[in-house]
Amino acid sequence: MLDSGTLTADGNEQNLINRTAEGIETIWGWVSINNMQANDAVTVRTRVGGVIHATELYEDSPTQPMLYFPKRTLNEGEVYRATLEQTAGVNRDYDYEFFMEG
Repeated sequence: MLDSGTLTADGNEQNLINRTAEGIETIWGWVSINNMQANDAVTVRTRVGGVIHATELYEDSPTQPMLYFPKRTLNEGEVYRATLEQTAGVNRDYDYEFFMEG
């Protein structure tokens, strides 16, 4: 395991992980949005090398409570960043885990 924990949303874009590869690495993970309720909204983003690769918006109670970050292979020095930003509703806790091979 590379990193895990619970992120407590504060209304800002917050890092779930911000990793600079130390050689060739493969990173993947998940975040639970199970605590979301009606009128909540979160945006999840992934970036590699500062370029946004995906932006997803989730609202209200989720039908898919676990969001998976697919495997991404990084070259040495490349930066992988995954963030969560709660944009509406009561700030909630989000459990997450990221894994690495390499």
